[in-house]
Amino acid sequence: MPENSYHCKPGLFMVEPGQLFVRELHVNELTAGTINSFLSTASECVIGVSATYGSKRTLSAIAISTRSVVLVIRISSKGNRNTHNINLLRARILCNAKLKKLSFDAERVACGLLNDHKLHISHLVDVQSLTAAETRWSNAALLKALGHESGDDREKILEVFNGEDKANNELRRAALRSWATWRVVTLPNWSNTIKIQTGIIDTKKLEAEVLASLGSLVRNLDRLRAMKPTKVKNDISQKFTTKKGDVNMELTRFKTRARFSENQRIVVHAPRHDNETSTIRARLQKVNGRQIVVALQQKIPSSAKQINMYTFGREDPTSAEQERTEVVLQVLQRTQKFFSLALARAIFLEGNTDALIPHNPLTSNDIVSPACNQDRPLNPSQMQAVKRILSPLLQHFVVVVQGPPGTGKTTVIASTVKSLMGGMTESNRSVWLIAQSNVAVKNIAEKLASTDFWDFKLLVSKDFHFDWHEHLYHRIESNIIRSDEFADQLVGTDRLLAGSRVILCTLSMFSHPRLSPSGFTSLVPVETVIIDEASQIEIGDYVPVISKFGKTIRKLVFIGDDKQLPPYGQEEVKELRSIFEVKRFRKNIVFLDTQYRMPVPIGQFLSRQMYHGRLKSVHKITDKSCCRLVDVPRGKESLAGSSFKNVEEAAAVIRIAKHMHKTKKCYRIITPYDGQRGLIEDLLKRERLPWEDKCFCVDSFQGNEEDHIIISIVRSEKVGFLNNRRRSNVMLSRCKKSMVICTSRQFLTGKAADTLLGALEKRLGPDAWTDVRELVSESE
Repeated sequence: MPENSYHCKPGLFMVEPGQLFVRELHVNELTAGTINSFLSTASECVIGVSATYGSKRTLSAIAISTRSVVLVIRISSKGNRNTHNINLLRARILCNAKLKKLSFDAERVACGLLNDHKLHISHLVDVQSLTAAETRWSNAALLKALGHESGDDREKILEVFNGEDKANNELRRAALRSWATWRVVTLPNWSNTIKIQTGIIDTKKLEAEVLASLGSLVRNLDRLRAMKPTKVKNDISQKFTTKKGDVNMELTRFKTRARFSENQRIVVHAPRHDNETSTIRARLQKVNGRQIVVALQQKIPSSAKQINMYTFGREDPTSAEQERTEVVLQVLQRTQKFFSLALARAIFLEGNTDALIPHNPLTSNDIVSPACNQDRPLNPSQMQAVKRILSPLLQHFVVVVQGPPGTGKTTVIASTVKSLMGGMTESNRSVWLIAQSNVAVKNIAEKLASTDFWDFKLLVSKDFHFDWHEHLYHRIESNIIRSDEFADQLVGTDRLLAGSRVILCTLSMFSHPRLSPSGFTSLVPVETVIIDEASQIEIGDYVPVISKFGKTIRKLVFIGDDKQLPPYGQEEVKELRSIFEVKRFRKNIVFLDTQYRMPVPIGQFLSRQMYHGRLKSVHKITDKSCCRLVDVPRGKESLAGSSFKNVEEAAAVIRIAKHMHKTKKCYRIITPYDGQRGLIEDLLKRERLPWEDKCFCVDSFQGNEEDHIIISIVRSEKVGFLNNRRRSNVMLSRCKKSMVICTSRQFLTGKAADTLLGALEKRLGPDAWTDVRELVSESE
């Protein structure tokens, strides 16, 4: 028997053949004899294909299987590879026209082979595409595709297909996956599988630039999904009740809420009086806002005075992620002409120089004049942005606006909407206002209301709104349509819209399964689309929108600031880009050049440091005392799970917050670390201070502002977060009147001296430093 080979019985299904022969080898060990021997067992001219992926989701090995033999071929991405052997693999297996290949997640296999090893594949069939399942990612869909029956080992099947790769068993799991995939053709419902001629992937038949783009879309999404946690502690109240094995409890934090998922499991930990902990498997029975009911497999010990709840396993792909993958797969299968759309080619094909012309361009009949702003006249840069957005010229089909902090991005949006809707007839445009976060969408809605424009509707998911964030929407409650209120027919949707032709929602809402079927996009055509927070959105997230509405969009506007938060995960996945990194759009960016939020010293500092001095400041506060640095010399950073906290800094923050509350100042607290946010929130509760919507992590506070901002830096040993100038820019640009920064003077003037915050300390000078007692007494 060759080295690194073995016989095994899969043990997945009740009915299986005898022993399976598995051979693991490097591609350099591959020979014509090995391939001939393997192909001699492929009597149906069908093989199952699976792959393994490295830490950066690069394809590291491919497993191919017949009824009785599996070859697991390791393919190095670096080092010397035998060209002859690579050609053998390509010609005899991957591009063999007589050999049909079946694979789950075929888009990952095809793009991985091409991206990482320049290997094409033909006659590849995606198994999930052949099922009628509503979603390809659920365990139910997987088991259905594999012909799962009651006697099969369900848990082992799921472990083979969904388990996290581990160095000691990933190749064995790949072997079993490829064999289980091959086995699909033996199922009664799959008798015609080998005759399928449509939806077959052949990468040789697609443009190289298209393939490169598809590869990036697949790889980036794959790496982002791999970054999602596999264990989350669900924040719950300790006031819980039990009844007949069910536990009724209350969730206390939206970010760590429990959700129904086939791919996750819940475990309850109950500390006992003997210092041991009972670990109890649980099943989510009901979710209603904060209130949940879980069924336990065993009782909570009577001695347990508290419980902790954890969710294990990665959360399910979002609807938007599923749509994105479906589009990529359909392009590979050549059943979707995504790249025939002008927007798709302009955004995703870097070398494309085609004229960017919409399918249904605006004409001279669509000319609109900017409406007057009642609060404050638009400044010249804001006026330029509004005129560009309203322009019917072809060169202004796509508009990109850069708005630094406080420069009135929402003012530009509101003025544009009022201009478009003023005196319009039914034949004129409709507007969709989109942002990445619910909070940003809410901010736009409030801005519209503040200009006395109320003829809009805001679509929000029940999960976000009900029992969690209803208080955020009090002012605009009558304009909200919640996802559980979506009608099933046009008549019902028309009643909900009440004639509004301006709709606000998050980008993910565009992929809500009931959005288009309910008639929203037919009653309010997706023609003018304005996207806020565009610098935070990875361009791959636009795939669903462009795929569905690329032919109807007549004006596409991106508004954001690439000096603030980047797309999530960009620090780890450097290839992620926002629209601001797409070269063809950078040369015509409209820059909003005047900020009104921050006191002049802070605005001027950020202008020099982040915007090459182009950002002007208009504000009545001009004294440097608007920013104070509070020295917390005893503060030490410490781990808080996967985050950090600083107990002494938190205590200093609470003392300042207590004083601001007493003097009736409007304040918010922000910090870079979730561990510190949780600690400060707990201390606010303990001190009976307002705590809801009072303390935030930096990333969740972009787009927000407050009169007075208290910042807790946390770090005392390593620079950490402060190395990121874009995030630091967000942190330092939230205040309207004053900012207090709690940190260690020794740390900031030492290890952190070269950061943006260190530069601010130098600019403010030694007089900016104080301690908590002095700061409080000064303002009394």
